[in-house]
Amino acid sequence: METGLLSFGPLTLDLRAGHLTRDGQAVSLRSKAFAVLDQLARRPGEVVSKDALMAAVWPDVTVTEDSLTQAIRDIRRVLGPEARDRLRTVARRGYALHPDAAAPAPPKRPRIALLPLQRRSGGTEASDLIDGLIEEITIGLSRFRSLAVIARHSAFAAADEPGLDLPGIGARLGADYVMDGTAHLAGDQLRLSISLNDVATGEVIWAESLTCVGHRLLTLQDLVPRRIVQSLALSAAEGARRQQTSNPTAFAHYARAVSLQRQLTTEQERRAHDYLLAALRLDPDFALAHCLLARAEIALEGFGLSSRAARLRAREHAARAVELAPDEAQCLSMLGFVHCYLEDWQAAETLIRRAIAANPCLSDCLADMAFVCLCRGRPAESLTWLDRAEEINPLKPPAHDVLRSEALFAQGHFDAAARALASLPQLGIRQLVRLAAIHACAGDSEGVRRHLDRAFALDPAWDCVAAAERSYLFEHDRDRQHLLGAIRAALRLYAGDAV
Repeated sequence: METGLLSFGPLTLDLRAGHLTRDGQAVSLRSKAFAVLDQLARRPGEVVSKDALMAAVWPDVTVTEDSLTQAIRDIRRVLGPEARDRLRTVARRGYALHPDAAAPAPPKRPRIALLPLQRRSGGTEASDLIDGLIEEITIGLSRFRSLAVIARHSAFAAADEPGLDLPGIGARLGADYVMDGTAHLAGDQLRLSISLNDVATGEVIWAESLTCVGHRLLTLQDLVPRRIVQSLALSAAEGARRQQTSNPTAFAHYARAVSLQRQLTTEQERRAHDYLLAALRLDPDFALAHCLLARAEIALEGFGLSSRAARLRAREHAARAVELAPDEAQCLSMLGFVHCYLEDWQAAETLIRRAIAANPCLSDCLADMAFVCLCRGRPAESLTWLDRAEEINPLKPPAHDVLRSEALFAQGHFDAAARALASLPQLGIRQLVRLAAIHACAGDSEGVRRHLDRAFALDPAWDCVAAAERSYLFEHDRDRQHLLGAIRAALRLYAGDAV
């Protein structure tokens, strides 16, 4: 099972991506039923007891065997008559899953990175527009499952590293192809000169100059991916066009917001929020603008520190995005992300699984799945999803290190958890308190003192326990108490050290 793929007649279960397909099409299965299937698939041919399945799928929740029976019934329904007998009931013992031989590994997909375009004119607003457009093209390209597309964060980070030429950037990202070029914005006219380069040979596979005025700008996120796919002699039949606006000014506002949100500062998030509101004033039915505005509502108040009112506003926008674009992975995942903040765990996981089934190549969706698994008390699964996200986004954003640290802490790997969190380029007060808690668990009083000194220098009145109770999301109280107990232990060590 090295590939993580198991087949059942016409069905294929991808344990790493977390989805089930029939003849290549996603199959819907409720999250608890999928979790049961996952547990059985990881032990093919073995009898797994009912007690073991219930403990794994419903931890710390009292349910009857009826819940497990219903999940088994759901699994057999989706397996269908041709594969139903692969799931066997073993009287008084449990269940056993007998898949076909492990499905063969799929052929290696070409990896491609889209680099930032060199700007020949325009100020900050032009730069934000062009960078946002490249992200939209990147997401559009990710819908073609014959390609592995490097996330925009990693592509831009590698391009910013000094001394790297195109082959060096390709090697840094593990990319087979890179797209680069120039952009010239004058008034409402955007002129692009772009090329697709083979990293190994230096050969230019495809090059084109495009001039866009007004509404033609709206075609780029569909046109450029198809040109790339066709130049690589891959099928362009897949990759349905993303839901967009017909208003070029609304799209320009949206593209600027996309770029600003990636800069991860409160001021840029506020500017992105304003651009998204402006886009929606021009086109109230612009689904992707609603999607990003949902994130902005929570981000502006510090994510975990956000008020319930902000979270409800976020849900309103995310739900509207899914209503307008029900098959758009980014919108589905955002609504699931918001449901986490409202502690509606089942809905959150179901929506994010739907997003991954719609597009398994979006790093943000995979990271959202890592987040929901962590919140639900499944740190090992969270790390698996995070690894998947970082295959696409190898020069990972800081949020990935935070998630990794929290998952490692939940598993009791304190040294690794501290290293992951300490690698952040900038530590805020919550990260400093968390580091102190990790060092307390490891018995390192010097580490506790060092980090709490820095935390209280930022805010001497900071209530470490109350802030943690409010800002961290947990489905199970045992996980919350594990963190709060570590913070209290750090504070005791710190108080004793001060005396």
